[in-house]
Amino acid sequence: MSKPCIKCGSILPLAEFYAHPAMSDGHLNKCKSCCREDAISNRRKRLDYYREYDRRRFSTENRKAFRHASQRRYRAANPIKTAARQAVSRAVRAGILTRMPCECCGCPVVDAHHDDYSKPLEVRWLCRRHHLMEHGRYQTS
Repeated sequence: MSKPCIKCGSILPLAEFYAHPAMSDGHLNKCKSCCREDAISNRRKRLDYYREYDRRRFSTENRKAFRHASQRRYRAANPIKTAARQAVSRAVRAGILTRMPCECCGCPVVDAHHDDYSKPLEVRWLCRRHHLMEHGRYQTS
């Protein structure tokens, strides 16, 4: 079964619409893609509000505990990556490594990118955008 999106007009299968119990067919009239765009647009328009909201939300005790537990699980599951990141951090603090501008765009705010985690001090300096692109996680919207 399919239905049209009221925003973009595309006729899509019901799986492309969020469930909504108040709708006659049980699905929202706006497709997931349009809902996503609206959410991103709303967040950009009200950025100050959402920054403060996130700050309050992530400072609650249960969120802190969840974040710390999540970090412990990640570090336990990825000991080589964790050791490489810590080695870079220590080397930067000790002056052994110096942060350089992004090798792609020259941005001064950079991350250390490891092509090979077994060589912890061999890093490329990339801005957040180019680092995410390197990992295939950059989204243009």
